[in-house]
Amino acid sequence: MEKPSENDCSQAEEDGEDLHSLVVSHTDNRNEVVEVSPKGRFFRFNDELGSGAFKVVYRGLDNDNGCEVAWNTISLKNLPESDRVHIAEEVKLNRRLNHPNIVHFIAAWTNPNKEELVLITELITGGSLKQYLKKIRHPRLKVIKHWCKGILQGLQYLHSQKIIHRDLKCDNIFIMSNTGDVKIGDFGLSTIMRNQLQTSVLGTPEYMAPEIYEGSYDTKVDVFSFGMCVLEMCTLSPPYRECQSQAAIYKKVLNRLLPDSIQTIQNEEVRNFICLCLELVETRPTVDELLKHEFLVMDEKDPNNHQPVPLISLSDVSPNSLSMVSSPKSAENAQIESSLIIKDNLGILRQVSFTFDFASDTPEKVAEEMVQELDLDPALVIPIANEIEMLVFSSKSYKQISVTSDPRTEDLIDIAPVPEQNPEMQIKVPTNFFSDHCAYSSKTLNRSNSTISESKMVELNIEDLVISEEPGLEYYKRDPSQENENGEDEFSEADIVSLRRGSPQNNRKVVKQLQRALGEVLKTHVKVDGFFGKKVESLIKEFQEAHGIAPDGLISSDLWSCLMSEFTRCKEGSLGDIIIPTE
Repeated sequence: MEKPSENDCSQAEEDGEDLHSLVVSHTDNRNEVVEVSPKGRFFRFNDELGSGAFKVVYRGLDNDNGCEVAWNTISLKNLPESDRVHIAEEVKLNRRLNHPNIVHFIAAWTNPNKEELVLITELITGGSLKQYLKKIRHPRLKVIKHWCKGILQGLQYLHSQKIIHRDLKCDNIFIMSNTGDVKIGDFGLSTIMRNQLQTSVLGTPEYMAPEIYEGSYDTKVDVFSFGMCVLEMCTLSPPYRECQSQAAIYKKVLNRLLPDSIQTIQNEEVRNFICLCLELVETRPTVDELLKHEFLVMDEKDPNNHQPVPLISLSDVSPNSLSMVSSPKSAENAQIESSLIIKDNLGILRQVSFTFDFASDTPEKVAEEMVQELDLDPALVIPIANEIEMLVFSSKSYKQISVTSDPRTEDLIDIAPVPEQNPEMQIKVPTNFFSDHCAYSSKTLNRSNSTISESKMVELNIEDLVISEEPGLEYYKRDPSQENENGEDEFSEADIVSLRRGSPQNNRKVVKQLQRALGEVLKTHVKVDGFFGKKVESLIKEFQEAHGIAPDGLISSDLWSCLMSEFTRCKEGSLGDIIIPTE
């Protein structure tokens, strides 16, 4: 409950108010009814119980039974209509479920105005298992076995109803604090989680079985996740805590490497049971088989059952298993390892890993190497470059460089999201080159490797791009006949006025000249790489504003002439070139 502030108390004393009434008023605020269900059966109080990645839980009241319930709101804003319909049907089916180890669904409806789904479920008094572990700390083995049996019984019931949870973890296993019983929740929202998995960074893979990324799996994926939950119950830390990023976790999972924390468990019986749950799918037991395992047999005479699972320090087990990587201090030694998921010309899904060097690489350079090595359509260079730009330059490593490097390295890279295309200049690529699922075949781009400072992975998604039969990109070739007497290139008006941020039709030579001019005239540091990103667009707008022109980031013939004239005057009066060339 929110406590009254000192100012509130002082004011209450001055006004002669009873402090007790002030506290009651705060309590009453939590009991305020702020929303009513469409048919009036359920009330929602102004009392938030918790929130997660995709839902918020409030305290509610069932007026038919006079009992408190959990009012769950789930946002549907990022889901297409087909998925919304599927979720509604799935929730209706799950309302028929009835088991003591499953969170009971009571009612559900959609709120079109707020674009949200509302689920009414029983109110769980102890919160999630993750929260409960933080409160009680170091549960006895007897309690862990009790939880394991309850979770397995809940999974057994779900599997008998042809339901796979797919996202079992300590966050959606709940504890009844008055009985210590466990209940599985959030299984009705698997469509939402599956949609997030396919359209964003690859979720949180700590609990996910390797085969779930390959698209072909069965009920045994829940057994794998259950094993990870048991590991967390014993160690009080999430699996793969040693990994510094989701991509690092993902790579360990695909390579069948178990979390380091398993080595800290001294009790051989516990460790073997967890490892059994984490075996390859071919040898991994079913839920029915685990329920018959001797680990769940309670021997009251065994002293181990009446104390927490003994742990040892990971450094005592394997001193070299953990390594710290220094944060990059300059662009000279700063690199990041990243991955994209792409479907190649044979239709094979590939996780393409590459190393990006902040000092020497550009998004287009890496994208070109990727396209050449995988023998992809050259038209994919720009879309891949845009994804690399978003992925790499939003990373912690890049932000650290911006803070710690000298001013020359701060502005090496243009940070830009997927560009908004002019209707006449849209990127047109065959979308069948990109996957709706996760990769099952990985490939590392053949580039030189050195210090890896951070790992990060994203699934390439270009569903908004237009499909066309346009030919591949044409690359500019230097023609000495196009140079004037000063050695500078002369460009056609069409090359100039067609420049657009992120457009594959940009003449890279024109963009480089534009970058040189903007850097010199505005006295700022620009990397001359021929890539028209957000940084170039922002500099154009700055130049336009300085000349009283509406800042739209577009180049007209008059604007180009004005910029080049100032560029020439600046060069004639400058003491040295401030531009950092890449060639």
